[in-house]
Amino acid sequence: GVPGILNVDAEASPAARAATSPASTVHVAAFLAARVAVSLASTVRVAALLAAHVVVPLAVSSVAESAQRTQSRDCHVKNLDSIKG
Repeated sequence: GVPGILNVDAEASPAARAATSPASTVHVAAFLAARVAVSLASTVRVAALLAAHVVVPLAVSSVAESAQRTQSRDCHVKNLDSIKG
């Protein structure tokens, strides 16, 4: 009784059909490849968005920081020069 029903279910399931027929195996593989490609593309898009929101401000702040450092160093040098007279 029960094992027979399980077998019928297995035969009806798309995975079992794909395993029996090479054409549908190729179809399923293509479908999976497309799904993976789409999810990869969205992952890349998300990563790019994150990069834009995280990396750009970091880069801007580090550039600003180094500019400030350069400025303060120049001031320091000027002060030393004025002290030396």
